[in-house]
Amino acid sequence: MSDVPNSRQEQARSLYFESDFSQAQIAGKVGVSQKTVSLWINEGKWNLLKNRVLQTPVILIEQMISEIIEINNAIKARQPGQRFPTMQEAEIRRKIMSSINILKQQQSVGDNMEVLMNFIEFVRRQNNEHAKTIVEYATEYVQGENMMGKETMFVPYSLPVSES
Repeated sequence: MSDVPNSRQEQARSLYFESDFSQAQIAGKVGVSQKTVSLWINEGKWNLLKNRVLQTPVILIEQMISEIIEINNAIKARQPGQRFPTMQEAEIRRKIMSSINILKQQQSVGDNMEVLMNFIEFVRRQNNEHAKTIVEYATEYVQGENMMGKETMFVPYSLPVSES
């Protein structure tokens, strides 16, 4: 298999990152077998890259805010005079807010990925061939290959544990 991605592989890669389609659905849309899509995903480490993108602080913060909204809605649904958080709810809200503050103060792999993806799209609009070259280098960079002898450049983003 060639190291240079073909247009079908590029289409599959775009669908993989920009949709929730299954491998079979992606294969059908680009006209290859599901096995081929699976091979591309494994060889390109697309699943690792997609997971890193999904761990951006913005997405994590949105999820945490949704959790707080759920807790607040549960509290709001109680009878008048009972609309206050339990100790457990108050502690969960405190930890979520602490985690949100920590996330807002840190840059993550996801931030880097978002910048790279935006830059690649910017270049693609001007020169698709240059964008393809940048994608190759960006993928290698994010995967951590050939980076001054380091095995990996980044580690998956992990949420620090807040002090109680």
